Amino acid sequence: MTGIKPRRRGGTSFTTRLAMLSAATGVLRRSLTASEFLGVLGRFARSPKAATWSALPPPADEKDRGSRDQLGDALRIHEALLARVDRDRALGITREIVKAAAIAFLRGTLPVVSRQAIARMDVKERQALLEEIAAAFPNSDGRVVAVSPDEFTFAVTRCRFTELLGRVGHPELAGAFCSGDLEYFQRFQPDIEASRDTTLANGDACCGFSFRLKH
Repeated sequence: MTGIKPRRRGGTSFTTRLAMLSAATGVLRRSLTASEFLGVLGRFARSPKAATWSALPPPADEKDRGSRDQLGDALRIHEALLARVDRDRALGITREIVKAAAIAFLRGTLPVVSRQAIARMDVKERQALLEEIAAAFPNSDGRVVAVSPDEFTFAVTRCRFTELLGRVGHPELAGAFCSGDLEYFQRFQPDIEASRDTTLANGDACCGFSFRLKH
């Protein structure tokens, strides 16, 4: 209908996973000595994926399952870092890893939206596009707040990352998963200006996103 579609629905593609892994590995290489890097990778490789969620009930639905799948590697890397470096340094490195991986995920999931393509859509088509893009993210639920010729506003009302991190004892990581969103739009969506004035990770009622067409 619109000619603009999310690149992937129902999970993260193999190529996007590789891009996320490459981004994470790059941060580790820049942030650690050779000995620390090898130690962290070794500990990460030995840590069983299932152990990350062993204290929680099974996933409630596909969105819960997809959120755990995306979140699990970041938690395992963080635990491996904590075993090799001090807490503050581990937290800083993990935040940079999450940001880099988030940008790689967004590049593999979202289409590049042009001002010309949006201009050709009516209001219903624009709303449908927003809803379809939002559905590509397993960790969140949300709603379209308003659609105008030059601006879309969208509220994320639930973030499973924030919920899961609290349940496994790492609430300090919640904000890290917000950090890549705006940088992605600055770097890879040349016709869109994005802003966010509230976040669930900070205790707000929603993550309030606004997307404006640049002129």
